[in-house]
Amino acid sequence: MMTLHIFSGERAVGQLTLPLPPDDFKQKLDDIRGKNQAVKPLYVFNVDGPIPGLGWHLEFTKLEQDAALQKLNQLAETLGHLGTGGLLQLNKVLHTDYRQDLDAILRTASSIRKVNPNSYEFIPDVTTDQALGKWLVEHGQFKAEDYLRPHLNYDSIGFEYRHAHNGAFLTGGYAGVRPGAVEQVVEEKYPLRLTLASLDSADVLRLPASEEDLTYIQDELGIDDFSRSVIANIEYEESRLTQLIPKTGATVEDANELARCLQGIEKDKEMKKYCAALEVEEPSTFSEAVNIAMDLEDYELVDSSEREYALDSLRRMGVGEEIREAIEDYIDFERMGRDMMEEDGVRQTGFGQILRLSKPFPKPEIGPSMC
Repeated sequence: MMTLHIFSGERAVGQLTLPLPPDDFKQKLDDIRGKNQAVKPLYVFNVDGPIPGLGWHLEFTKLEQDAALQKLNQLAETLGHLGTGGLLQLNKVLHTDYRQDLDAILRTASSIRKVNPNSYEFIPDVTTDQALGKWLVEHGQFKAEDYLRPHLNYDSIGFEYRHAHNGAFLTGGYAGVRPGAVEQVVEEKYPLRLTLASLDSADVLRLPASEEDLTYIQDELGIDDFSRSVIANIEYEESRLTQLIPKTGATVEDANELARCLQGIEKDKEMKKYCAALEVEEPSTFSEAVNIAMDLEDYELVDSSEREYALDSLRRMGVGEEIREAIEDYIDFERMGRDMMEEDGVRQTGFGQILRLSKPFPKPEIGPSMC
């Protein structure tokens, strides 16, 4: 169900709640027009619906043509059948900086397959991380003694839970994968989504995509080459990549290659390694970030402390245990490890320590000292 806020010119003339039988839809619009003596075209100014931002996408949709009326009615019916899981998927697609038209939204909503409703949860009236964190504590899903509750960071608790359960805030509350059902939710993984726009249309492309999928999107956009479109938005399944990968010079072809690489990065440790490499390398273009993903085996996360790094290095040199024990009291292994890390180019990042195997990272530049 969704409610249209209808304007004529610069003033509100009425509201219309959908879905409705087609004849009733047209009749109610005629009643709104006659009651308000509207002489200018009617259009959608805002929408109250289950997904935040739906009104922004549908804003200024004209209500004069029967085709638009039928599509809006069809969209309302489709939303009513999606359920929590379906609405959650559609919300992710619509969470973009680029306005999508009615055709694109309807096409996406209609393509979302049914999901097991028992795999998803909906918590009404919870629409912020702080509110979610409080709800989790109050309902025993986050264990905390009473005396600790005034000092808890509810924002952080809510954020971590939402991220771990692929959740989002819909209009009426929080929706996400139910605890214990994450492994049961069978969804095609699309690590990267592009919003593409041409002169006449816009659409969402999930990557990686086959040649057939790419051709289909070109047909939908009315183009014969992706160079005739613009990438209006790039969204990553791994949200940390948004700030690490520049959009400069991005192409559909490069994005498809990156998506294939990301699809192969299954373990969290491998993703941390990619994020750490991006943080140190600081790619200036999208293609440079793709190259880093393709060469990810050239990087290694360093989990050891300075002392452990020194001892591991000695083992690799063939120094036996007896010799290491004999020199234990005469060597500062922490300093030795620190020097070795510096020589090997080990760099500290927000995702852990990392080194590059083929060639050490250069030492970080130090600014001029203050006198």
